[in-house]
Amino acid sequence: VLNGAIEIAERRHDMGLARLADAALTILAISAGVVGGLLIGGTGLPLTATTDAIPLWLDVLAAAVLAMCYPVYFSMPIRTFGWAFLAGGLAHAAHWVALTWWHWNAPTSSLLACLVAGGLLTPVCHSRHIPFAGAGFAAVVALVPGVYLFRAAAGTLSLVGKAHAEAVLEATASDLATAIAIVLAMAVGLVVPHRIRIRLAR
Repeated sequence: VLNGAIEIAERRHDMGLARLADAALTILAISAGVVGGLLIGGTGLPLTATTDAIPLWLDVLAAAVLAMCYPVYFSMPIRTFGWAFLAGGLAHAAHWVALTWWHWNAPTSSLLACLVAGGLLTPVCHSRHIPFAGAGFAAVVALVPGVYLFRAAAGTLSLVGKAHAEAVLEATASDLATAIAIVLAMAVGLVVPHRIRIRLAR
């Protein structure tokens, strides 16, 4: 999804649309598996749910460790692990502060986190010849709004056969709009530092 949005932002529309189509099919398959599995188990995905707040240190540490998984997956040199760790921790620290202390919404907080990750890693990846996808996407991949998309899929299915579904429709539309806004915010946050570097290099 992020690759597709960034390709379109870079005016590579054919590639961007192809990536987004592939991502949409993948999301549909995952959503079908999640919702179908829950239905087989006799339960469902709650359309609205609250989460418990977690400490800043735990959020930062978990995100930083997760970010190092991408360099492992892509068989990148071990020297890249530290940059992914650092960017992941700082990006999620910014996200946590924006959500918890400043009470920003999820898309705006994600935009800030991606600006932090992109601003840190764009010059580093360029100067050290590190693939940005392996370190940059790794730093913010946990922010991809999968849960919103899954809840939107579950809400769409629950609309079938309901005579009074205003609340479900509202929750489903809200989840879908939030997911789209987060993805767009993440794409902008990752692209802007890259575009700034290109302009400064001219």
